Amino acid sequence: MSKFKVGDYIKSIVNTWGGCDNGIVADGVYKVFATAADNFVMIEHPNYMWFNDTYFVLATQEEINTYLWETGQLGNDENFVKVIDKKTEEEINKAVFGETKKASNPKDAIGSKKAPLSVIPCPVLYEVGLGLLEGNVKYGGHNYRAIGVRSSVYYDATMRHLMRYWEGQDIDPDSGIHHVSKAISSLVVLRDAMLQGKCFDDRPPATQGDWMVDMNEKAKGIVEKVGEDAAEPFLEINRKDWE
Repeated sequence: MSKFKVGDYIKSIVNTWGGCDNGIVADGVYKVFATAADNFVMIEHPNYMWFNDTYFVLATQEEINTYLWETGQLGNDENFVKVIDKKTEEEINKAVFGETKKASNPKDAIGSKKAPLSVIPCPVLYEVGLGLLEGNVKYGGHNYRAIGVRSSVYYDATMRHLMRYWEGQDIDPDSGIHHVSKAISSLVVLRDAMLQGKCFDDRPPATQGDWMVDMNEKAKGIVEKVGEDAAEPFLEINRKDWE
């Protein structure tokens, strides 16, 4: 007879061939549905099939819990009676996995280490798409990859949009798109051309040294010199207070 009994959860330790249908079972946890002489067990893979139990060991409780969780059987198995009495997700995860972090599919952990798109706000992405659509209609789709661009042209375009925004104009009157999104669109084109080797770098000779650090130090000195006596700025948002 088999060393396992009906209802056991067993784990395959090597890839092995099924006795009847010549199916192959890979590493994983399986439930025993029947046993037979000559050390055979029946498992659900993917239909009920017989396998030699030589290639299986009893699964640990943690392996069983993980298997039932991933197959959507949480709470449907007697092994989980003690788990479903828990009152919080943290307690469930601790009982199931021996940890308090949120349980997830193994692919989640792998995917979380890859370059993400889910962090990009969709409304902004769509506005940038509108900005690029305008360029496609005017100049031909992906012209910047075919013809190339000059750094100065897109630097100027970006700064024009940002300056108009900073000086109080939100919407570009030509396109009806927000100036900030138009600025981002310009930078997207510039960066893509750089990545594609289609950008002519016409920046001026580089300034030597880290001049920004020097400017920041001077700004810090100005602020600290005035200290708490610094005056409040006049802002558009509080125009009524100073007009």
